[in-house]
Amino acid sequence: SKSDLSKYADLDDFTERGTRNLIDEISKESLERALNHKEIRIIHSPIEHRDDNFLNFGWDKRLFLCNSGGSHHFVAARYIAKRLGEGVALQGRKETYSLHVPSVELMTSECFILAINQNDLLDIHSSMVKFRASYGWYPLPSNYAGICAIFLPKKEPRSVIVAETLLRAGAFDIGGFVKMIALQQQ
Repeated sequence: SKSDLSKYADLDDFTERGTRNLIDEISKESLERALNHKEIRIIHSPIEHRDDNFLNFGWDKRLFLCNSGGSHHFVAARYIAKRLGEGVALQGRKETYSLHVPSVELMTSECFILAINQNDLLDIHSSMVKFRASYGWYPLPSNYAGICAIFLPKKEPRSVIVAETLLRAGAFDIGGFVKMIALQQQ
């Protein structure tokens, strides 16, 4: 759904506050009404013609439904079925995304990868040029707007000094985080 889910504690909270009119009645009939909503394509469209699918990430045990409509009715049906102790069979494609552990290990063994504010990049660049330290940077995805990853080679003593300084100043260690989640998926 295009709803701002960040304002809800969890999926049940979203359902209770965002779909109250769909869950007023907890019954088999209300479950059936919610499941009959035509936009729940994971139920109503043939698999081979369906854009909706399941998604999971190798480092995260949760399963997500990627859909293009019917979210409110789907979460209402989930909520009602849970309270009734009813199972609802779902069938669909599942996509799994995972990190390639050898690549993560190689990348993190060669570079510190830290998150910094892009507004600070110009100041850092000037300092890096004066200090003669090597680095590269790349903007993070749009949901992290204004933040970039800075890559500092571990083989260069000046870049190591910069990385240690940034870490002491509170820079987030993206490399360490990615390495941790890559190892969790095994």
